[in-house]
Amino acid sequence: MMGRPRTLVAISAWISCALLAVACTVDGRSLDGMRLPATCRQVVLSTGWNVLSTEGEIQRFARSDGGWRAVGAPIAVRYGAAGLAWGVGHHGLNRLTATPTKTDCDGRSVMGIFDLGPAFGYSAAPPDDVELAYRHATERDFFVRDAESPDYNRWCTIPASASLDPRSRWRVYESMLRGDEYELGIMIGNNTIALERGRGCATFLHVWAGPDRNTDGGVGMARSGLLELMRWLDPNAAPLFVQGLRWELHRLHYAR
Repeated sequence: MMGRPRTLVAISAWISCALLAVACTVDGRSLDGMRLPATCRQVVLSTGWNVLSTEGEIQRFARSDGGWRAVGAPIAVRYGAAGLAWGVGHHGLNRLTATPTKTDCDGRSVMGIFDLGPAFGYSAAPPDDVELAYRHATERDFFVRDAESPDYNRWCTIPASASLDPRSRWRVYESMLRGDEYELGIMIGNNTIALERGRGCATFLHVWAGPDRNTDGGVGMARSGLLELMRWLDPNAAPLFVQGLRWELHRLHYAR
C-alpha cells in the first residue's frame, strides 16, 4: 500500500521538473514578448538560473521575417562571484521585483536589456572581419569608477602630453590593460542611457580568466567564443545584449 503514494509523488515530481524545463526553454519565443525595436535584428541573450548564478550561457539570435532564430551553438559564460542584479538599461521590469539592483563593486553581473559596443582590444586594429566600432586600449586608457567624478562610467584617455598619473585625476578607476582578460572585449551599455551614480560602471563582455573563474561583474567567456561573437555582430542590425534568468525572460520588456 505504501508503494503507490511514493510512486505518485515520484511521478508528480517528474512532471513538475518536465514542466519547469519546458518553461525555461530558451528559444526565439523568449524574445517575442520583449517588444524589442523593429530596428534590432540581432540579440545576444545571456541566461542564468537564479540571482546567485555564477555561470550561464549565451545564445545568439537573428531576426528575419519569420521571427527570431537561434544562431550557432551556446557559449558558456561566467558571471560575477555574487551572481546577477538588475542594471540600468532599456528594460522595464514589468511587475518584476527590482531586487537585487546593481551597485558599484558588488561583484554582480547586470541583468536587463542593453546596447552593445564598441569593441576593444590591445591591437591597434580590430581582428579581421569585426565590423563593430573598435577602440584600442593602451596604458593611458582607464575606465572611471569614481562616482563623484564628472568622468564616472566613462572610458578616458590621459593625453600623451600629460603625466601618466591616474590617481591625480580620479579616486577609483580601472586600467584597460588587464592581462588576457581585456585582450578583447565589448562594452555593455549599463548605466549609460540615464546615468545613475553608484549603479554600476565599466561593464564588459571579455575573455575569462578560466572556465572555473568568476568575473568582477562582467561576463567572461573563452577567447574563441568572444571572437566568434565579435565577428558575428553587425552594427547595422542594432544589436542588443539581454541578460536575465531563464524562468522569467517572458516578463522582461524594452521600455526606453
